[in-house]
Amino acid sequence: MATYVKVPFSTNRIAVVAFPNKCVYCELPAETKVVQPVEGQSHYEDNRGRFVTKSYSTKVTIPFCKTHMKESERNNTILKAINILAGLGAFPIVLFLAPLLGSAGDNFILLVGALFLSIMIGVGLVWIITLPLKYLVSLFVHSLKDQTGLGFLGSGVLGVKIKFTPKKDALLFRFVNAKIASDFSSLNGVK
Repeated sequence: MATYVKVPFSTNRIAVVAFPNKCVYCELPAETKVVQPVEGQSHYEDNRGRFVTKSYSTKVTIPFCKTHMKESERNNTILKAINILAGLGAFPIVLFLAPLLGSAGDNFILLVGALFLSIMIGVGLVWIITLPLKYLVSLFVHSLKDQTGLGFLGSGVLGVKIKFTPKKDALLFRFVNAKIASDFSSLNGVK
């Protein structure tokens, strides 16, 4: 069961965090660290009625034992391979659909629209193919389900997910290991 810890920003949207000197996954002494980027966006309308997107980013250094660092890297490689295979599986379908959707002859706008539609169908197919593949692989690679913070290409770290809160006033940490979450909370003076 996941344990959540919220760490508010100190100043200038900087979260100063300290991890226990233990692997975030297994609690063994930390032997290596990984720098995990954390990114977020907020969208709002300014006083002139313009739509504005503001991006936020920070980096957090996460401790690991060597075994789980290697496992995290292996899991990322597996997830990237799954996404590449899904993309390769969707590519022939997109190539097949593009001419069918673009059978409008020489009408350039219809051809561009057909190409755009076939690409969107291809992206949807990648997600449809990826989800069951990830599930099937996780039946054999049990730590894959604890690989959090996954982006589209599957990057992330084992045992902790970090994201900005909706108000962008804090970082929210989701730990797989409740003892590490408790130690992290104590070190950072938060509940």
